[in-house]
Amino acid sequence: MLDTVEIRYGKSELPIRLPKGCQPVVVRKPPMPLLDNPQKSIEDALRNAVACQSLQQVAKGSTRVCIVICDITRPVPNGPILRGIVQELQAAGVANSQITILIATGLHRPNLGKEMLEVIGDEWVFNNIRIENHFARDTAWMVDLGRTPTDGFYGWLLRGAQGRRARRCR
Repeated sequence: MLDTVEIRYGKSELPIRLPKGCQPVVVRKPPMPLLDNPQKSIEDALRNAVACQSLQQVAKGSTRVCIVICDITRPVPNGPILRGIVQELQAAGVANSQITILIATGLHRPNLGKEMLEVIGDEWVFNNIRIENHFARDTAWMVDLGRTPTDGFYGWLLRGAQGRRARRCR
């Protein structure tokens, strides 16, 4: 019987001592096959979207584009993904100066300096595209949409997103 279990914590593992008599069940994600050419797979996905137009088609004629990504607490390989997205936007005629990457921090602290570069994952993107952290506690960043009619929940929308076209493809 196990008396300790190691869980992933940051970039390492943290040993957790279990109470006597505890019988843990460790759930792991199944192993995923590695892609032969990840950059090509990303490019193909962006150009051959399922159930909607390609990113280039959607972005054509856009004057401002915002790419929302997770903060440092969510491990995502942003580097190759962001580079692919930026290249598709450029091919659609969107200039680098018209692109913003917004780090969705939720209620977490902002990602700054080397940590921001780690989140972005691509030095060229980091140096050439505007990057901002979202500040959920700062209502100056938001537009108050009032309460929802059914449940009375408050609705807030990121300022600048109001009246903008938003697309999400699967």
